Parts: sequence; C-alpha cells; structure tokens
Amino acid sequence: MNRAILAFLLLLGPLLALDSTATSIEQLRQALTLFNSGNYQDSFNLVSKYVQENPGSPTAHKLLGMDEFMLGRSPEALIEVKRAVELAPNDPDAHYYLGRLYFTADNPAAALEAFQKTIAL
Repeated sequence: MNRAILAFLLLLGPLLALDSTATSIEQLRQALTLFNSGNYQDSFNLVSKYVQENPGSPTAHKLLGMDEFMLGRSPEALIEVKRAVELAPNDPDAHYYLGRLYFTADNPAAALEAFQKTIAL
C-alpha cells in the first residue's frame, strides 16, 4: 500500500472524534472501512452523502478527496482536499495530501509549498 495512503488511514482515525455525533463518527468509520478494503466507490458514496449533510467536516473532505483520487478523479480530489485545508488550515495532514495531489498533477511549485506548510505545522 502506498505510504501516503497508509499514513492517511493511520491519522484519520483519531480525527474522527472531532466530528459531532456518534452517528457521524460511525458513518465516517464505515467509509474508512470501505476505503481500506478497496471499495472506493462505496466509500465515496457514503462520504458524499455525509459531506452534503456536514459540509464543515475537514475529515470528511479529506476522505472524499482520497476516494476521488483512488477512483482516478484527481481534479475532483484536489477540490476536496483544498476544501479540507480551508476548513482546517492548521492540519498538516491536509497540507500533505494537497502536496501529493499537486505533485501528481505535475505542479511541483504548488506541491513544494504544500509540503513546506506541512513541515511548518
């Protein structure tokens, strides 16, 4: 498994506690379980619904972005991870994933800036 994805999965767990309700946490845990098992479309479907109801969740936007990336939709992934950064500007993980997406999109200057922000945090 890609180190970035593994790191994302390890760091996402504690962040789930930042969302408001037990039901919300359970929805995100289900989506994460689906993501871990390679069911990116099912995870995407669940997280998309969650984000519609809870648009202020940076954790959900990060997971949605990773689902989009794994489904081959890098431009959409970039939008979601940018949203996560807007919602949680001090989240180093969000900046890291943003850097990875910029790097994948062949935008090394933006990737470097995001990675530098990750290190600064």
